[in-house]
Amino acid sequence: MNGKKLYLVMIPVLLAAVCGSYLLYEGLGLKVYITQIRWGAAAALFLCTAGTLLFCHRGKLSVEKGIALLVLAGCLLRILYMLETPVTQRGHDLFELDSSAPGKAGYLLRILQEHRLPESYVLQLYQQPFFFLLGAGMSGILNGILQRTDPFSLVDGAKVVSCLASCFSLLAAERLLERLADGKDRIYGMLLLAFTPVFLYTGGRLGENALCLLFVVLALLYTLRFEEDPSFFHIFILAVVYGCGMMTKISCAVPALYTAYVFGKKWKVEKQSRKSLTGKYVVFGIIAIPLGMWYSVRNLVLFGQSPWYVLRQSEEGGLYHGTESLAARFVIPDIKNIFVTPYADPYTDFNLPAYLMKSELFGEFRYQAPLWLPTILLMLNVALSFGAAAYGIFLLINQKRENAGKNRILIWGLLFGLFAAWSYFRYPFGCTMDCRYYMMLPICKAMLLTLFLGRSAEGKYREELGIMQAGIRGCMVLFALTAILWFGMI
Repeated sequence: MNGKKLYLVMIPVLLAAVCGSYLLYEGLGLKVYITQIRWGAAAALFLCTAGTLLFCHRGKLSVEKGIALLVLAGCLLRILYMLETPVTQRGHDLFELDSSAPGKAGYLLRILQEHRLPESYVLQLYQQPFFFLLGAGMSGILNGILQRTDPFSLVDGAKVVSCLASCFSLLAAERLLERLADGKDRIYGMLLLAFTPVFLYTGGRLGENALCLLFVVLALLYTLRFEEDPSFFHIFILAVVYGCGMMTKISCAVPALYTAYVFGKKWKVEKQSRKSLTGKYVVFGIIAIPLGMWYSVRNLVLFGQSPWYVLRQSEEGGLYHGTESLAARFVIPDIKNIFVTPYADPYTDFNLPAYLMKSELFGEFRYQAPLWLPTILLMLNVALSFGAAAYGIFLLINQKRENAGKNRILIWGLLFGLFAAWSYFRYPFGCTMDCRYYMMLPICKAMLLTLFLGRSAEGKYREELGIMQAGIRGCMVLFALTAILWFGMI
């Protein structure tokens, strides 16, 4: 079975696994065994991951099978985290569990209980509706089976959509990695994609971030497929992805800059196909724009809400960091801050690079785990992040001599990095820096490091290159195993 057919099979399997596990966990009251389940799962995943890497290294297991096992392990970790984490734990902007509340919980309950969309755009009610519509549908089905109608259960059931989106994002990211990097080193990239904690957290919450990431990854994946085969099928899928993505979060339009570049390049180069391409681009616009913008137009007409409206915090609050210098906020990584505490604090931290590296691992929360464990995890992430940044700079300097696949990843990394910087510049508040908004950056990091590992060690500095590659491999393995231990501790 080829990769495409395998993943088509995995989609309904994952859907059944995530929904079925939630029904069993809630229906059988397995919460009382949560500590045993967490530690047992962490131990099994630790041994499975270590064994997979060992067998692949010794040639007793093919790289493709090893990657499939890591995808399975990553999905299992996401499901377990979703099951054991109540929707009110490590959430963002839920507010009261009441349909009249202006938070994300109220948004969902308004759809579920009153069958209507928000009638204002105060606080969190300005958000796009697609996640909440899917969440309401999923929660209605699951809680209908469980015969639960209380507000907490209704809100909690919607997090299953986030978990599914996180699992599907892992599948799509693996397909993206497979297109841009080949060879045995892909398995190391999968370690980061499968076990980076930010993907777990967003997959266990009520919120649009995990679903947004799924559409962003799919948009890039189908842009590549359209570039190779500009068929009506690919343009249709791409249009639906962008439409649903923007109906989830307007920032899903960010990768459209790259898609527009591909569209323009293809139209310029393929002169004989311009008429056909023009028709396909028109079809893309006819589908994507109404699908992605109808809710924004609705709110503009009803409430006068700008299509680009984002809730702005008060500059009088402790989250505001606009008084700090631009160099301190953006340019110079705050190494001292990294060594003070592994956890991000939106009230005191103002350095974007340091905050991204911290929130990629721990969000904006603190944990009861022994301090040595998050410290080790952060140090490994810092080493990998600086390694990816250094290789990105190398590619930028030598881009004319590198292949197109490497340049694509470099463009994506720059695009999403600039988006993070622009967002923090436009909205200079601590919470703006959270990695949950910029999860394509860890994916780009994993792909850049995979490409670096695939470089042939030759020339004058081949020995030094080999040592650096061995060090990066070691850091990636330790990062994954430490992240699994971290899951067992939280």
